[in-house]
This record gives sequence, structure tokens and C-alpha cells, in this order.
Amino acid sequence: MSRMAAPAQRALVAITAHYTPDVARHRALAEVVAAVQGWQIQTAIVLFSQNATALASALRAAGARDSGVSLRNYHPNSPNYHPWMLAFAHRKLFEAQVARFDLFAYLEDDIELTWAHVVAWARDDAALARHNAATGARWSRGFYRLHRDDAGRMSRDDIFACEFNFSSWPCRIPPPAGGGGALGYVKLRNPYSAAWLMRRARLAALINSSQWRPRRPGASKHVLPGVPWSIRESAAAGDQFLHGAGYRGCGLGAAVVPYEMTAAGPRLAADAGVRHLVPAKPCGCKLDDLRKDVFVAQCLCDGAAATLAGRPAGCGVDDGGGARYTPMRRYSDVW
Repeated sequence: MSRMAAPAQRALVAITAHYTPDVARHRALAEVVAAVQGWQIQTAIVLFSQNATALASALRAAGARDSGVSLRNYHPNSPNYHPWMLAFAHRKLFEAQVARFDLFAYLEDDIELTWAHVVAWARDDAALARHNAATGARWSRGFYRLHRDDAGRMSRDDIFACEFNFSSWPCRIPPPAGGGGALGYVKLRNPYSAAWLMRRARLAALINSSQWRPRRPGASKHVLPGVPWSIRESAAAGDQFLHGAGYRGCGLGAAVVPYEMTAAGPRLAADAGVRHLVPAKPCGCKLDDLRKDVFVAQCLCDGAAATLAGRPAGCGVDDGGGARYTPMRRYSDVW
């Protein structure tokens, strides 16, 4: 897409990067930065870290270019400081700069968001705006995560995301009648929220809402009213909970991702899948994020080498109530 046809003119991108000595994370962040530097519009990148000096040295060692990048320390001198509050550092920046940019992005330090992702997001953002205006809905375009294993195979990286019966799932917008390759949109059961894009008007609405400024982290487990997650996850959620926790029993948040109908059935659109550069945690006991009560989900993976990244064949999860979910499939065979 040419510069004249770009979905925006000036973008401000905030990336949260908690510094550790882990060289693999430094290399991943260098890839994240390089992907954003490849956007075909004027783009300012701000990295927030609790140790910006060390992170700057690590990025140089990892081969990152400093073009368009600034680093900022975030370590508030407060008795209520929590390390995960770093995820909120972008909020003062966005509030101060909302009039100067027309596109805003929030990323964690291991999510690759390319220019192709931005262009595809803009396509779907326009389609959803038309749908929302006609129906009164408030859906927004989200992403899902992909992970590449050592053999180069890509698989989904969000536990439970596609574990539902597509044909009876009410949380989707079918493609327009007539086909012709048009996309539909579906709310995933467990969407990925820690990477988002917003235009100026949508960001301004979030800034003026009750979900912009966090409560003191020591005052409550949840630091944003109406957001059912804790500190770091609350910051990453953007405006997903601004208009309620879900629609028509569709679960958490308001984000949908595009899908296409193929001869083999519905399939997630590849240009909504962002690459997760750091491997997921090894398969083991995990808390189910989708329930307000806390229980341990039993992981039934075969072999110690299996991971939750893509949920290999043979891995199912007991939801603690007797129902067993089917194994997660490869992203190219979603339903």
C-alpha cells in the first residue's frame, strides 16, 4: 500500500519492555521494533522500561536500529508501586499526544506487528464501523497470536481461543450475502488483548472514561472498574471492557477477528494473526482466565516437551467441572 493510501498519517506506538538479562527477549524486542520501523507512515516508537539504560544497551547488542525510537524509564516512587504497573506507562504519553497523531498502538515486547497487519486492521476497522453504525453494536478489531516452533510450523498461542462449536456460536458476524471472498468476523472464546490499534476518536473516548486511570494497586485486585483482570492485563486490555464485559453471552471483551469461508470450512484470516516471538510457558497446571472463580485446569499433554503454544495433539484441558475440551488444532484448521 502506498503512502497516499495509508490508513493513517502519523502513528504513536508504545511498547512495554520489562528489562531482564535474557538475551532471547532482547532479540525478540529488536524484531518487534524493526517491524514497527517498517511501517509506511511517520511513526514514533516509545519503549517504556524500569531500566531504560540497560535496555538501550541490550537493544544495541541485539542489532536494533534507534531510528524513531525513544526509551523512557518508568519506576514511580510510590509505596504502592507494583512492577506490573509498567504496563500503564503509555497512558500519560497517549493522553498528552492524542491531538498530534491519528493512529495509536500498544504492544508488549514480544509481539510482532507489521505494516501488513496495520493495513488489514484498517480494512476491518472500516467494515466494523459500518456494521456497528447499522446495528448499535460496539465490536472492535482484535488479533490472535501465532507461534513458530523449531520446525517452522505456525500454531495458535491462545489457550481455549477456538474451542467452541462454530456453527452454533452466536458471537460472529457472517460474511455479506453473495460471497465473493468477503470476510466475516468472530469473537474468539479467549481473545488476545495485549496488542491493539486505535484511531484518535476511539482513544479519546477511552481517555475520558473511568477505565483510563488505574486505582492504587494495593487497594484492589482489579485496578480498573469493570475490568475483570489484574494489573498488567488491565492495562493491556485497552477499551475491551468499556461497554461491558461481553455481548450476548460471548465472554470477555469486545474484540473480533476476521474469518473466511473456504471449501474446508471457516478459517481465521492470516493477516489478523500476530507472531508471538517468545515461546509460551511449558505445559502444566494453569488457571483458567475465563472464570471469576479460581480453579486449576489439568493439562493432559503427552511428554514433558509439549507446550501450550499451539496446544499439540494429545493436549486437552479439563475445565474443572467435568467437561473436557477437545485438543487445540493448528490455526490452518480451526474448526
